[in-house]
This record gives sequence, C-alpha cells and structure tokens, in this order.
Amino acid sequence: MIDKTLVLLAAGKGSRFGGLKQIHRFQPQEATLAEFAIWDALQVGFNRFVAIVSEDTHEFFGAIFKKLNLNKVSQCVLQTQENVPADLCKNRQKPWGTGHALLCIRHAVHSPFVVVNADDFYGRKAYQLASIFIDNNPVNFALVGYLLEKTLSHYGPVSRALCTIQNDTVIGLDEWTHIEKVEDKICGKRDHKSIVLQKDTLTSMNFWILQPTIFDELQNQWELFLKHIHQSQTQEFYLPTAIQELAKEKEVAIKMLPNVDDVWLGITYPQDIKDTQQALLLLTQQGVYPQRFSI
Repeated sequence: MIDKTLVLLAAGKGSRFGGLKQIHRFQPQEATLAEFAIWDALQVGFNRFVAIVSEDTHEFFGAIFKKLNLNKVSQCVLQTQENVPADLCKNRQKPWGTGHALLCIRHAVHSPFVVVNADDFYGRKAYQLASIFIDNNPVNFALVGYLLEKTLSHYGPVSRALCTIQNDTVIGLDEWTHIEKVEDKICGKRDHKSIVLQKDTLTSMNFWILQPTIFDELQNQWELFLKHIHQSQTQEFYLPTAIQELAKEKEVAIKMLPNVDDVWLGITYPQDIKDTQQALLLLTQQGVYPQRFSI
C-alpha cells in the first residue's frame, strides 16, 4: 500500500477576509474547512497529515490533529524565515508564498502527497481522484480543476488561475486577479478592459498532487528566486509558477483531473461564510458528513 500524505497550507494571513480563515468553525460539526479536508482524505486512503503553519495557527492545528486522534501520523511545520537571507527579512511582514511554504516541509514528507489550501473546501471526489492518480502514476504531477462558474463569490471579485489543457495535460495557468459575475456573464479585467470568460473553463484552486522528487528542484527554483528578487517586502515564491517551470524543465506532465461534480467552497469575504455554511449543512443532511468528526 502506498503511503499518501495530505499537506495543508495553513500559514496565510487572510488579508481580504480580515482574519484567519483557517480557524473558522462550521456547524453542526464545530469544524474548520481543514477538518472536512482531513475527513475526506481519510475516507479514500490518505494516512499521513502535515500542516504548514504560522505562529498564529500552530497551536490551533496541533489541537485539530489531537482532536481527530491523528497525533501519531501528523505533524505541524512552521513556515519560518530561517532559509531566507537576513537582509531580505528586514521589516518583512507577510509569508514568502506557497512555494516557500512547501520547501519548509521537505524533511517531513517522503511519499506522494496532495497539497491544498487549509481554508478551502474541495469535496470528496477531489480526494478520490487524487488517491486513484497516486496509485497509478509514480512520476507525474496532477491538478484537480473546477469549473470557473462554480468558484466565484457573490460578494466581490476573486483571483483565479485559468487552465490551458492539451491532451488531458495542463500546459499553462493564466492568472487573473479580478473575476466576477456581471449579470449572466463572467468577466475578468485586463489592462482596464472587461473581458468575458467561458463559464466552463477549468480553473486551478490550488489542489496539487505531487511527488517527493519535487523538493530538490523546488530548492533550485527558490535559490534562483532569491537571486533575482527586487521587492523584498511583497514579492512571493508561488507554488503554481514553480511547478510549471519544473514540469517544463524536467518534462514531467501535469495531468488535469476535472472535478465537475463538486462545488468548491471558500471564504474570500466575510459574507461568504453564510453560503459556505448552508452548503455544508446540506451535505451533512444528505449524509455525506457525520454530525461530528471522530476517529
């Protein structure tokens, strides 16, 4: 049996939300979205769990693992600045990005793994797709994609990475920073112009299936990033960008695994909490999730 690890990105600041989205609890489980992720992953064979945390979320995620009886198969790893030159850290307030976060766990993950945002809900099928992929693909990477129209907020614009697909393989991610629904259309802004986007475009919500071999190459990308950094207060080392570069250099395929059945849920804005809560209550009423998470 292949060990499968779920990695939770839980060190973010939640600037647009105005607080730590990772620790918001939903009813009736009194559970965070990370606990839904862990529960879903457990149901399809994942057996190790790592949370990349900040000083603000470290204790909280340790308590989650204890609550779910996962202490022996889980670990919290701090995203620190220990591997960053001191002169670049001066007055730096924000983390160094998702690519840097992943580097912080290189000594904690030794099996194929999934990395997700701890403050997003991806649905059971995403983890099923990932588990099957890991069982059958010892080399390649993969990305679970969602229909663009199922990833929007009713309360403001969002940033999304739209995928270009060729032969079931991701050949490009196009980052858009201002996407919202306008009447019956989905529009994004580029160069101060509004552009209509296709509703069924497959979109990355940062659900990656990766191999441990990525860490050495990621380290090389990180060192290159540090050599060319020009805005030490704000610039970030992004995981999607690094993965695409590595895939091109090493000729590793990024397979697209479409999840068109599930709706992605998240809380970009405080008002999103109500919609997410209603969707999770419905899934609980349908028997997809128990009233309490206990192992």
